Amino acid sequence: MEQQVKRCGSCKQEKSIDCFGVDRSRRKGTNPYCFQCRRRIALTTGKEWWLKNKYGITLEEFEILLAHQGEVCAICLEKDNDKRYLKLCVDHNHKTGKIRGLLCQNCNRALGSFKESINVLEKAIAYLKKYEPNIGPQVEYSQSPATQETE
Repeated sequence: MEQQVKRCGSCKQEKSIDCFGVDRSRRKGTNPYCFQCRRRIALTTGKEWWLKNKYGITLEEFEILLAHQGEVCAICLEKDNDKRYLKLCVDHNHKTGKIRGLLCQNCNRALGSFKESINVLEKAIAYLKKYEPNIGPQVEYSQSPATQETE
């Protein structure tokens, strides 16, 4: 039996009919776009809606900001290798709504955990420096009583 193929309306590639979803509202009963293109379109469209409604910027403005930052997180400078535009978060001041830049999910969560407080972040830095190897006091942890009994 010959394998049926169909041309994707987005990427224009001919693919197996299995690469297209069922769409009973269409004359031929299949979606006009392959699964890969449908996912890309859905992610892009969803992101466009989210950026506009949440932050008041377009996808084009997001991409300009992304390029201006060299496609890296503004804090840790890790590269955003995911071209779905979902890895870097729009960081904004929660009081003013003003966009500050793009952050990876870890850095964005960290700022949120510290309640965006410079004072708390400075205390966290001081704490880390205090226990930096070969700099601050080193604490040796003794074995727990449960561990000592089994030896």
